[in-house]
Amino acid sequence: MIFLRLFFTILITYAATLSRYFVDNIFLVSLIASFIYGLFLPVRINNRFVKDLIFVYFLSSFTTYSGFIFNLFKLFSEENYLVIFYHINLVIFLNLFLMYLGFLFGKKISTKYNISNR
Repeated sequence: MIFLRLFFTILITYAATLSRYFVDNIFLVSLIASFIYGLFLPVRINNRFVKDLIFVYFLSSFTTYSGFIFNLFKLFSEENYLVIFYHINLVIFLNLFLMYLGFLFGKKISTKYNISNR
C-alpha cells in the first residue's frame, strides 16, 4: 500500500511539474492554481491521501513561489519599486478573485451533484 501511495505521489508531482513547464508563465500558473484550489474547496473529499494529492502534491508542485520571488528580485535590482508594488498587489488580488470564482463554481457543481462539504 505504501508503494502505491508513493507511486501516485510521484506521478501527481511529475504531472504538475510538467504542466507548469508547458505553461511557462509564473503569473498564469499562479492564477490557474488559485482557481483549481477554489474549485476543490467546497468538494467533500473524505480520503486524506486524495486531499493531499490535490492540495499539497499537485498544487504545490504546479506553482512556484521561488519563481515569483525571482521575478520580484529582478524588478528590485532594476529599482522598479512602483512596478514591484503594482505586481504584488495585482498577483494577490487576481489570485484571491480567481480562488473565489473557483469556489463559487465548485460549490455550484458540488451542490448539483451532492458532493458538497456543507
